Amino acid sequence: MKILAVCTVVLAAPAFASTSGPLRAFDEAVAAGLPQRVALPAGDAEARDASSGELVVTSLVEGLDTAFSDGTRGTHYMATWQGKPAVVVRSAGHLDITVADATGVSITGYSGDTERPHRLRRDGSAESAAATARAVASVADEPPTTSGLSPNPHEGLSTVGFHMFVHDDVEGSSDQHIHAGYVAWWAVDMRRVLAVRRVQTVYRRRMPGLTDIPRHDADLLGRWTLSTQRLVMREGLMPIPGHSWFKFMLLTPDAIEPGHYGRAWLGGDHAVASLNGPYTVIAHEYGHTLGGVHEDASVEWSGFWPCETNLYSHSNALRRNCYRYTPENQRRMREYMAGALPDEGERRLEMVY
Repeated sequence: MKILAVCTVVLAAPAFASTSGPLRAFDEAVAAGLPQRVALPAGDAEARDASSGELVVTSLVEGLDTAFSDGTRGTHYMATWQGKPAVVVRSAGHLDITVADATGVSITGYSGDTERPHRLRRDGSAESAAATARAVASVADEPPTTSGLSPNPHEGLSTVGFHMFVHDDVEGSSDQHIHAGYVAWWAVDMRRVLAVRRVQTVYRRRMPGLTDIPRHDADLLGRWTLSTQRLVMREGLMPIPGHSWFKFMLLTPDAIEPGHYGRAWLGGDHAVASLNGPYTVIAHEYGHTLGGVHEDASVEWSGFWPCETNLYSHSNALRRNCYRYTPENQRRMREYMAGALPDEGERRLEMVY
């Protein structure tokens, strides 16, 4: 570790104007009630085979609301895809299935103008060999639970909003694809870990003074923090301990400095993360803003291979990602949501990943 110092909850299947068979089949199945099995074409868009894949949609994730920068919204479902645990996000013109397994994170996406899926790893852009190796991951062998966590005294009363501002220099990555790779699996877990009534994930683009700030200097996090102050006041996004919290992250296209993919204030409201980092980078930086620390992260075992939890500070290319926080960091986050802030000294710490 290196230390330098209101949305509406969707409760039913949304009505979309589907223009392709896969999206229409999904909508019709979900409208009939869950759980449901859906046969979807599994071959790539350019493939000629007519193979199909089975998607079993088990439940709607309630209390998780996603707003994309074009004004559309996303609805989350728990599912299995080809027999593997998955998170499904349905938004206007999109159906994205995210799976994390021993081969890494894979996204199978369907859009409104095609019958065949497209497949993505990360954001579809070029990436370094180190980042590729760090993205290889495995889901937990057993579904995560809240076992060992103390009750949240404010459960059912709180809202946490994660606002992500996509820098103007990010090209070729839609909000939906960023969400499917870096955020969907994490946001679902946050709904469980934080035990809050509502988790919001909001994407913002093309906002002068915010998404176009210079990003190549050592004080990027400090300048980003200052640049959001006017927005916070204008939109009424001030935190209310025990009731609502709002976090602000700038997403950049490459490493924020050589060898580092993110920065965040410990227990603060601001962070910066690179979309060239591993799929856990957003979870890592937002974890710091919720009071999580490197010292309580760990290397664990997933199947027959070691994996690093979300807040582990020194990634090793030979290890996978666990895609979860340790129980210790989960407890820190729940205490934070209950109003237990880090002391003034800790809040000045800038965490570097």
